[in-house]
Amino acid sequence: MARAGITAIISTRCYPNQLPENVTYPALTYKAPVSASDAGYRDHSAPTTRTVDRVQLDSYAATGDAAETLADQVAAAFNGWKSDAVDVGYSFVANRTDFGWQAGIGVYRQMVDVMIEHAI
Repeated sequence: MARAGITAIISTRCYPNQLPENVTYPALTYKAPVSASDAGYRDHSAPTTRTVDRVQLDSYAATGDAAETLADQVAAAFNGWKSDAVDVGYSFVANRTDFGWQAGIGVYRQMVDVMIEHAI
């Protein structure tokens, strides 16, 4: 999923699982899925064909304000997003956490957890 606000901030600096060494900031990482569960409904004559995945997106930036701005754009992109093209029934932001200054890498970090209900 692309969103102009995110792209304007990070360009193509979006990485799976962890940041590469010597990355330019701001940047974004994603872990998908962090967890998955039965969507909680089914036709009892057959297994469910839907699931809910939790996806974690971490925003990294040189300032706390920049990390928050990127996290705001991520939350706006996913909160309420749905798509018939990829069979996403709904999505919502389940949690946001400001981890503040990350001394080990020398930047600020904010996390956005998104729940996405979709076809299996």
